Amino acid sequence: MPIKPVAVLWRTLLSACRIAGNVELGKNAAERAISIDPMDNCSYTLLSNIFASKGMWADVKRVRERMDLEGVLKEPGCSWIEVNNETNVFIARDRTHHESNLIYLVLDNLIMHNKGAGYVPDIATLLIND
Repeated sequence: MPIKPVAVLWRTLLSACRIAGNVELGKNAAERAISIDPMDNCSYTLLSNIFASKGMWADVKRVRERMDLEGVLKEPGCSWIEVNNETNVFIARDRTHHESNLIYLVLDNLIMHNKGAGYVPDIATLLIND
């Protein structure tokens, strides 16, 4: 290749590998992206997701351990909503919101209502090993 590819090119290929489930090409793309931009968490996360989607939990663990060793941090998921001109921010696994108990009670009730109505969640893309 006459021009050296930048990390975003390798991450784009890595993302396509996640969608296609191509583990070997994904590992190669991840290593190349990481070698160019070792502190970017996206390459590690995408590779971990490829492994998780294939049930390769030991490999998921190795990727996460490598992130810890290298000091690479992944930002937690975040969302926000504005109610009555007040912006409420929610961060994954954070229960510091002053209404968190009420929020989780309402969410639990919504889940029970949906299940009662016959809703079955699609867990095909769930990437957590319990």
